Amino acid sequence: MNLELRIVQDINNAFTKHKTFTEYDVIPTLELNINCSPVIVDNEALGLHSWCIERLYTFVYGTLKHKWIGPGERKLLSPRFVLSCSRIALLMNPELYTVWNIRKTLIKENVLERSEDLDLTILIFTKWPKSPETFAHRKWVLNQILREYEAQVQVQESTAVLGSYNAEHVHWTTGCESLDQLITNEFRICTMSADKYASNYNAWSHRIWFVQRLFKLCATECMLAIINMELGCTRVWVYTHVSDHSCFQYRQFLLQNLLTILQCRDHKTIKHHVASEMDLTTDLIKSYPRHEAVWCHRRWVIFIVSTNETVQDIVDIFDSGDGHQSNYLSDKRLKFEPHFRCSMEYESFKSSYLSWKHNMLKRVNKSQLN
Repeated sequence: MNLELRIVQDINNAFTKHKTFTEYDVIPTLELNINCSPVIVDNEALGLHSWCIERLYTFVYGTLKHKWIGPGERKLLSPRFVLSCSRIALLMNPELYTVWNIRKTLIKENVLERSEDLDLTILIFTKWPKSPETFAHRKWVLNQILREYEAQVQVQESTAVLGSYNAEHVHWTTGCESLDQLITNEFRICTMSADKYASNYNAWSHRIWFVQRLFKLCATECMLAIINMELGCTRVWVYTHVSDHSCFQYRQFLLQNLLTILQCRDHKTIKHHVASEMDLTTDLIKSYPRHEAVWCHRRWVIFIVSTNETVQDIVDIFDSGDGHQSNYLSDKRLKFEPHFRCSMEYESFKSSYLSWKHNMLKRVNKSQLN
């Protein structure tokens, strides 16, 4: 047995023994030592010595490329060996679209369990948290699973009940326990990826897609519970990731959908969310005045309230029609502390914001008078 096959076997033995790993990484090594296995297992963490990466990747990818993809040669490889080679190749380079397609084929042929591939993507995210092809494959697998739920669960019977609030774990009741676990787990994985890579656009885009997908499956009350839970989770998260534009865009997506659902049924809650979001940006700007993402998000809140006629009437952005802005959109709490004025960035953000807001409200007031 050559060296590469021995390493493949060692990795297979590690996965057989531990089933799932919570972390994967490459361990830098200076010397080649073929007498010692480069596969390191520590509790639930998997590591590979760096000296074996190039030769192992060449072997597994070359095997898949020439013996699986080649015409008439697929039968020469056992499905188990194909699974092993594809898993190793993706751990080293998750942007191999062809290899992901091989695993899709094996899932369709019932050779590979979908849960195994979901576990694999989680392991890949510990090393490659922004991998777009991994998110794309995870999206494909989730679509297969959610289609089955759509066939089993009637939309009008799908409801969610929130238990005590906890950012890490939320109890859901939708009539299908495994679906509850899937929802909670997916949000946890997106948060993990976003924590590992700053402004992780792919993770937040996947989170948006997942919520949009749930709209097709869950009833309105269920979605209100999900949106409120997500607003609570991300509110805590933005305090430690103030410059993350992607997270603010996700909150904008949630708020936009929340306003759409509530504008015909619960005006009091709409006022609460608008005031709460303005308070959030106020607190962040007072603590971190030099971060442009917060100023942009505050602009968005004012813009969405000012341009949505239904929300505009609910919130009453002007007091008594006299053209003065209401407390909902007021900047009084910002106070623009003097000791921040030493920053040119702060002065630039502040003046740009105030000028934009003045022009925006002026146009809105003019249109109302007309």
